[in-house]
Amino acid sequence: WLLRRAHVRAQMVVPLILAFVSNEHVPTAEEVMKAREETVDAKLRAEELETEIARLKTRIQRTMASEEEKKQALNLVDQARKEADEKAKRAIEEAEKARAELERTKAETEKTRAAVSNDAAARLAAEKALLDVENARKAAEQARYNAERDLERVKTDSSLIRQGAEKEIERVTTE
Repeated sequence: WLLRRAHVRAQMVVPLILAFVSNEHVPTAEEVMKAREETVDAKLRAEELETEIARLKTRIQRTMASEEEKKQALNLVDQARKEADEKAKRAIEEAEKARAELERTKAETEKTRAAVSNDAAARLAAEKALLDVENARKAAEQARYNAERDLERVKTDSSLIRQGAEKEIERVTTE
């Protein structure tokens, strides 16, 4: 407190001494106080400007971070869409393989039917082959059903991911 008071007095006295030595106009106490107030006001204004600059820097950094979050969200959506497409392609390929296997088994069954004689053992073997064909057909149908269900699930997951990413992008944009 004493140092501050001495500093203020020094600020008032130094201009008086300089003016006296140089034979210039000696400022009055009012002029000195006014100059001092202007100095204080200028310092306060400088502090306010520094605060505003810091706030603007923070805002710019947040904006840059939100732009990066948008890019990441879009990349995640694209990646999820690609993964969903790959799963769907694999499911369709598996269904096609099962269908081809069914067709091959059907053809073999037809050949077996043509070759079967009236022999009871041959008839049993043919019936067994027919059962195998029927089981293979059911397995192929089940594989196709599973593939379609997986494809639908992947589409739903992709849609949910896309919606979540769009909401996140909208939230970040709003901020």
